[in-house]
Amino acid sequence: MKGRLAALIRVRAAERPGSDYREEAIVPLLHVLGLGAVSRGDFIQMTGLGTSTARKVLSQLFKDGLLKSESHKGAVRIAFPLDALNILFPHLYPEAAALEE
Repeated sequence: MKGRLAALIRVRAAERPGSDYREEAIVPLLHVLGLGAVSRGDFIQMTGLGTSTARKVLSQLFKDGLLKSESHKGAVRIAFPLDALNILFPHLYPEAAALEE
């Protein structure tokens, strides 16, 4: 799964120049996927980036639907937007592949 998350981050960064996708988000995303929700502060710390940069990365992940939260300050949890399923779970959701056409 780590390889698929890494691929997703790289693809999104290439598709969206100027976005705040960074490879440092891979490990925290994998952590949230495997172990569940974490506080925003813990997620930011896990990136190893400066606070400002890490907040931009976190914001980008929320904006694109890879993370969700119950409130503005609540813990973050993983989410699976439809346009990411073809990379994260290839061949599992054939309707996701149709989005690429």
